Amino acid sequence: MFVGATSKVIQNIAKQWPSIPLLIPGIGAQGGDLAMVLNAIKENKWINRINVSSSLAYACEGTNESPENAALEYAF
Repeated sequence: MFVGATSKVIQNIAKQWPSIPLLIPGIGAQGGDLAMVLNAIKENKWINRINVSSSLAYACEGTNESPENAALEYAF
């Protein structure tokens, strides 16, 4: 199931259907609330995927770093 990190709806979805894997975009560039998401999925965090592709894709903007190095730095 696809649910954005910018919506508190994730709290209800994770509680009502705890065994359904979630794809959760919106952390990073979109301003999603990582703490709220982690709290919502804490009962079954291992089946969910938090997506930060925009933050990784644009990590080098405004820097002198290569895209690869900037993405690695952001990720770790």
